[in-house]
Amino acid sequence: MNWAARVRPIERVHALVAVMAVAVTAPFAPTAFTASLAVGLLIGALNFRGLCFQADALFSSLLGESGGFWTALSGLRLGVLATVMLLALRTGADPVALVLGLSMIMPASLIGGWRIRPALGPATMMPVAPPDDPSWDRWNPWLARERADEEEAK
Repeated sequence: MNWAARVRPIERVHALVAVMAVAVTAPFAPTAFTASLAVGLLIGALNFRGLCFQADALFSSLLGESGGFWTALSGLRLGVLATVMLLALRTGADPVALVLGLSMIMPASLIGGWRIRPALGPATMMPVAPPDDPSWDRWNPWLARERADEEEAK
């Protein structure tokens, strides 16, 4: 399956949040507000997909050793984002609804990240010494590691 056909779990959550946001605002808000919200949601989803593409390319070494291409690609993505937002505002989009739609990717990312977090249980947790264990005297809580010999001498 190629990258364009793959839909991430966070994108699915964002689609659900988008549908719910448009469904809630449609009966109560003016049509221009709801349309601007939908445009912002679409721009945010496309921007997130572009950001994911960039991150995949960066971490899979498709961009090579130099970060110049990644920086140029990032600048191009942000330039297109600014141009589309300016175009939407020039055509009469509600700025509050547009920004609200653009920012809906954040709660979707939090919800999606919470839902796909790794499971925690006894098999995945590290064993911890009981509180009265003498090994705690060798532990440095400020550095989250055992004390070195020179630290204990102080």
